[in-house]
Amino acid sequence: MKVRGIDHIHILVTDLKKATDLAEALVGGKSSEPYGGEDWNAWASYHKLGGFDLFQPIDMDRPILGGVKEDVGVYILAFRVDDIDHAVDEVTAMGLPVISRIGSEEAGFGKLMLQAQLEQYFGLQMELVERGLPDDPLHCPMPDYLDHIEFYVHDIDSAARFFTSLTDCPFPSPRADERLDAVTATNGLGIRITQPISARSRVARSLETGAEGVYALGIVTKDLDDGVATTEALGFQLTDRYETDGARVAEFDPAAFLGISIKLIQRAPAA
Repeated sequence: MKVRGIDHIHILVTDLKKATDLAEALVGGKSSEPYGGEDWNAWASYHKLGGFDLFQPIDMDRPILGGVKEDVGVYILAFRVDDIDHAVDEVTAMGLPVISRIGSEEAGFGKLMLQAQLEQYFGLQMELVERGLPDDPLHCPMPDYLDHIEFYVHDIDSAARFFTSLTDCPFPSPRADERLDAVTATNGLGIRITQPISARSRVARSLETGAEGVYALGIVTKDLDDGVATTEALGFQLTDRYETDGARVAEFDPAAFLGISIKLIQRAPAA
């Protein structure tokens, strides 16, 4: 199924203010005013440039929006499609059940987005989105603001087959990442899948204590040194700096309120 790109990412956080501060400082732009309330068991804010749909539960022991209880971190990945009805027919033909068709109108926000929700795969619920307004800009956060979304998986070949079937965007052959003691591959949408090579791998240790899913988010920065200073000022701990494929990268320890690692990526200059 052909998708236009990643439309947005739902992230469950324990501190909405810190999460919106991080998005605005690293990506730019402004987050929406908080919305939601007791009926949702959550307050939320949408950061358009980064495609971050941020939710902070009011009661962490109860689910939000009447769904199932989620752990802190990325829990929904939404893909942009041109025609939601056609996309639903396609995923149904693939044997991927559509569990609901709740869009922005049903949620009380008008015909901004027509949406369909799939079951969970690789730790996340997948969602299809058609923008509902003819003048709605077709901006997707990748590749301008986000570099990649990194999944840790047990079987990289299985993950590649799934995401290729769902998006019609194939992966290159996996390459070894000695730093992670893992193999990894990133497709043109910015979905990165990483499988541990040995039990000593950081990826393997993460999978021992948690399920498959998104463990890191790569954010594009024009100046890595400035980005590092900004991120440290927000309370994140720098854990590594390195170069790969000509890009400069800084990694930060997963923040308890966010549940995922943040990577800043200063891309290599265009040839």
